[in-house]
Amino acid sequence: MSDWPLVPLGDVCQPALRFEAPQAGTIYRQIGVRLWGEGAYERESIDGANTKYSNFNRIESDDLIVNKIWARNGSVAVATTELCGGYVSTEFPTYTLDGERILPAWMRLITKWRGFWRACDEKAQGTSGKNRIKPGEFLAIEIPLPPLPEQRAIVAKLGELSNKTTQLNAHLDAVEADADALIRSYMFGEQADCYEKRKMSELVSLRSTDVAVDNTREYRFAGVYSFGRGVFTSAVKSGSDFAYERLSTVKAGDFTYPKLMAWEGALGVVPPECDGMVVSPEFPVFTVNTKAVLPEVLDIYFRTPSVWPQLAALSGGTNIRRRRLQPSVFLEYEMSVPPMPVQTKLRDLKGSIGALKVKHAAIRQSNTALIPATLDRIFGKHQAPAVQPSGTTDGFPDALDGKVNTKRGHLGA
Repeated sequence: MSDWPLVPLGDVCQPALRFEAPQAGTIYRQIGVRLWGEGAYERESIDGANTKYSNFNRIESDDLIVNKIWARNGSVAVATTELCGGYVSTEFPTYTLDGERILPAWMRLITKWRGFWRACDEKAQGTSGKNRIKPGEFLAIEIPLPPLPEQRAIVAKLGELSNKTTQLNAHLDAVEADADALIRSYMFGEQADCYEKRKMSELVSLRSTDVAVDNTREYRFAGVYSFGRGVFTSAVKSGSDFAYERLSTVKAGDFTYPKLMAWEGALGVVPPECDGMVVSPEFPVFTVNTKAVLPEVLDIYFRTPSVWPQLAALSGGTNIRRRRLQPSVFLEYEMSVPPMPVQTKLRDLKGSIGALKVKHAAIRQSNTALIPATLDRIFGKHQAPAVQPSGTTDGFPDALDGKVNTKRGHLGA
């Protein structure tokens, strides 16, 4: 790398000026840019009558798109062929690349480099949360630029490495999917036809709230993810930050769900790491009758997607997104309960699968860090910001929040 020149972006980029005044009745494909070098994407289309912008800029393949506000957080991308013909607002300066000096694929690698994010952050100006990078400052950023043959060779090698990391993740996903299918086969396979049907009122008992809220105290809340992702550690909140007068303590092995979103798979057994936390009265908390059913069996059952439509049918409310599963109705629900020897086997199997997933999580973490670490070695040693959670920013930032919710979770508050 020591022989590679550092070249200002302005030497290899030219503004892409394809501005069009939006027309009412014309539908425009909107382009957004994800944070942390994760690329551009197509978001919902918009009628030209529904924008505040006087001009849109049309995107072509291999354009370099910059989010002025969030470039400091890696919101810079090279457009793919699929995005050709889409549009961004004037908040997203766009450039063409000099193909005789820089490959689009090389620039795409630069956008994924933590050193580049740091350079954008240093150039950004403004108040906290609105640190825009001016086009002139962006174009002054210097990037390493080897000759085209070296660019091609490095891009090819990193492409091979990226493919291998993708294959590894796919393999881990497949193993975990098979493991989940195996454990669910004990609950929902042919043998389940012989299991005894029992009401939830025989398996769990509803507990009353047990915490009187003190406005001067802080409380650690638990939450429940949708789509069968289970109970998680949520936020710490002061008693003065919410209106509830009472809360419920959850203990490891309890069962809970948010009334509002249970139909979306937001149910689960409280794990040891959430023991002693609290939830609001909107989260019924149940003590499990372990003589009749093991907590692990409940967890497997209610985190299975085929069960959720049954819960949706029991949830009341006229608005589909506001349906509630009341505890009294839930306690009347019947589930097939395996014999205790089968339950014990399921508990052991669930523990083994959980340990496997912990190992896989460590592998995924190392796998995810491989490409950024390799880019650091290729481009040189630079102090870089810590990697942050993935998110998106939109080319039309009317609803800009800098993040996207991909794992919907419901806080216990």
